[in-house]
Amino acid sequence: MNKTSLVIYSIIILSLGLSNIVCGSIFGANGLALAQMNETKSDAMSDDNTNTEGNTISTTNTYRTFSAVGAISSLNFDNNSVSDIAIAKKVVLSGHWSLYVNNGTLSFFEVDFTAAPADGGVSHTHQIVNFMYTGTKPIQLTSNGSTSIVGIADVKINGVNLWNGVKSTVLISKGSTITIILDDMATHHHFTRQPIYGIVERLMF
Repeated sequence: MNKTSLVIYSIIILSLGLSNIVCGSIFGANGLALAQMNETKSDAMSDDNTNTEGNTISTTNTYRTFSAVGAISSLNFDNNSVSDIAIAKKVVLSGHWSLYVNNGTLSFFEVDFTAAPADGGVSHTHQIVNFMYTGTKPIQLTSNGSTSIVGIADVKINGVNLWNGVKSTVLISKGSTITIILDDMATHHHFTRQPIYGIVERLMF
């Protein structure tokens, strides 16, 4: 290999290496876009397992301050009739949500979406507000972008408070999706035992 070829080959290898570094900072370990992830050392909590000689065996990072926003994009089956999806009556859910956790404490979580029958029937809106965390440990986001938050919330229809203090669970999975589970009895079976699903559009920590 002559000198010119060696220089070109080195440039290609260097470019590929830089490309991988940039992609890693954007997409994370699982290849899913954890968009605009801002990490600060003060928020990172490291759980190190060490042996008697002080050598680190494994390290798992979690974050107690983070925020996320995204879209509600879900399909609800009337009376949970999923035995035949093709003919089941469906309600399309579409809207947005936002979440902010500060030092392990929930500062803000609200959801606002429209529910419209797939057959073009009359739509209505929902708001999930006043979410209060009822867990005993600080809320944490794992290194792969997942968290679970339990609490109670008020649920509105068309801006009117109908159900207060509803037991609720919010799950964010790998910085990609959100699942919102509302107590079926407390909401008078309005959501027919079905979770509300959405997409994580931006996750920052």
